[in-house]
Amino acid sequence: MCAKCSRLTKRLRLREPAELFELAERLAPYVEDGVLEVLQGSSPLLDVRRDLPLRDRYFYTLRCTRCGREFQLIMDTQRGAGDWF
Repeated sequence: MCAKCSRLTKRLRLREPAELFELAERLAPYVEDGVLEVLQGSSPLLDVRRDLPLRDRYFYTLRCTRCGREFQLIMDTQRGAGDWF
């Protein structure tokens, strides 16, 4: 973990799509600035927005470009369950 990604290390339990959208909005500047890179994704992370149709599932693997730490974002909108870790 480094100073760039240390604010993102708190594990979160997502219980509804609104929390997914809030987290995606929070992560977007990190991706746009190149602090995080998306290694895998069910769709472009920047397309996880309230104004687009809701998908059944979201899955992302992101990596800090400075220290290499990897993060996972998983959300099943049908069950209302997800995690950021």
